[in-house]
Amino acid sequence: MNFIRNLKRIINPLLFFLISFMLIGCGIETYDAEKAYDYWENGNINEEVEIVNGQFWKSDHWTYEYAVFLKLKPSKKWKKKFFKIYKTKKNKIGKYNPKNQEHSTLYLEWFEKPDWFFPTSEFEVFKGYGGNYYWNEKDNVLLFFEMQL
Repeated sequence: MNFIRNLKRIINPLLFFLISFMLIGCGIETYDAEKAYDYWENGNINEEVEIVNGQFWKSDHWTYEYAVFLKLKPSKKWKKKFFKIYKTKKNKIGKYNPKNQEHSTLYLEWFEKPDWFFPTSEFEVFKGYGGNYYWNEKDNVLLFFEMQL
């Protein structure tokens, strides 16, 4: 009887710890462009792209909440695949205009917009899943902010 009682005293806290650990998880915050891209892309596009700038944040619990800023110079194959996945043809909303509310991206107070993230009138704006995407054909630059909360 003592053995079983002692075993329960060990198993109950251990079980509580394991369940808590599974629910809490680990958060991520990086200002390293390569890591930010890898966390966001996760093997979905797998084409050549020059990663110019980036930052990424992921919540520290079991739901997958994240925010990402990226500045990329993609290959033609990468761009084609991205534009197909994000259905950009039907989501195009025009040349960037800072006075147009629809062209703005909502930023999070706790994850500041980076200094390098400034679209100009040279960028076409596309409505995305969790933010807007900005494409500059002339300079072959894609800026975007995406969040899932």
